[in-house]
Amino acid sequence: TYNDEGNIYSYNIQTKQQIIVSDDVHNNYSYDPQVFGDYVVWYGYDGSKNNIYLNDLETGISEKVSTGLDNAHNPKIYGRKIIYTDTSSSLVSDIYLYDIDTKEQIKIVEGIESYIKTDFYGSSVVWTSEYGGEMSIRLYDLKTQEIKNIGYTNSTQSNVSIHNNKIVWMEEKGSEYGPYNNIHMYDLGTNNEYQITSNTKVENNPIVYGDTIVWEKNTGSGIFLYMKKVYTVPDSPINPTVEGDKETPEFDIDWENPYDPSGMYGAWY
Repeated sequence: TYNDEGNIYSYNIQTKQQIIVSDDVHNNYSYDPQVFGDYVVWYGYDGSKNNIYLNDLETGISEKVSTGLDNAHNPKIYGRKIIYTDTSSSLVSDIYLYDIDTKEQIKIVEGIESYIKTDFYGSSVVWTSEYGGEMSIRLYDLKTQEIKNIGYTNSTQSNVSIHNNKIVWMEEKGSEYGPYNNIHMYDLGTNNEYQITSNTKVENNPIVYGDTIVWEKNTGSGIFLYMKKVYTVPDSPINPTVEGDKETPEFDIDWENPYDPSGMYGAWY
């Protein structure tokens, strides 16, 4: 799925058919499409507020799923459940869950004092939010209805992604040379945190799928994509020292996309 000129399109790789999925809901602008199976979700602006919409690619039917919210955005879908965020004008955010089968909307997390980014897999909802002046990672378990902290919060954490039992994010930390970003991973199976990269470059926007992590790196001459496969987790997780710093195992980088003189950084196949 993709966005073009305010509409959401779906392209079937097997049939090579392109269709508009947001045209029949009469919202003016559509953003941030997400797909799972035959379902596509997005948020759209109707001229007065943002709403969350759902399209069933099998039936071709679209519907509005958010109710009573003014700024619903950032939808994610897994299975037959959708999560999304409603952020007020004072930048206080709540996270909602919508069940496709029961058509019920439930507030699962409330009163987060910042504009947040979420991700969703299985029964785990993760988000980045500001606490005590720093961005950090939280996880909500739909089964236990409990919230837990992810990782150690002695630095700014953002751009979170989750798949299976792995959570990745970008972590910013200062040094004598200025701030720098590294990619971190948390294993829900072992409850251990690992630092995937270790340098003074700007590394950002990680995404995890299975055992594969990809991210961007700004080398100063351009933005490149990197990939790391974490088949086995190192024996040494990150542990905080007395001073609050982190000790971390070393990871090798499996792949880096080559420099393209045309300027098409980040293109990979």
